[in-house]
Amino acid sequence: MNEGLIFPKLNERQKDLYLKIITNLQTYGYFDRGLGPNGIQYLSAAQNPFKEKNLECEYCVFYYLEGNAPRCELIQGPIDPEGWCKFWIISEEDIRKESEAAFKLLNSKAKAFEVVYKNNNGEKNEAKTKNNK
Repeated sequence: MNEGLIFPKLNERQKDLYLKIITNLQTYGYFDRGLGPNGIQYLSAAQNPFKEKNLECEYCVFYYLEGNAPRCELIQGPIDPEGWCKFWIISEEDIRKESEAAFKLLNSKAKAFEVVYKNNNGEKNEAKTKNNK
């Protein structure tokens, strides 16, 4: 654990929660991926109901890379960076930053989008947006 990298971004409640979860992990070992009493309720990207809000493993304090393989401090084996579990801790700064970045990307794509339509003859034509006149 590198508190210097993690803690400045977390609020006091998150810091306390992080330490309690790590202490639990040290006492009882890894969580399993399931829904049971020892489960972390891990969901893949396809199952993640919060993916559009950037609440993903990749931004969680427990996420790390082992070589190129995404991992979580709380469970064994590879994980999906866009997955989710009930113990995620993501700083407000990271949630806001990622949400703002996603908004800017979507906004720029919308501005650059070219509308394709068919004219009366069935031929495809491209109508340029205001940015592409």
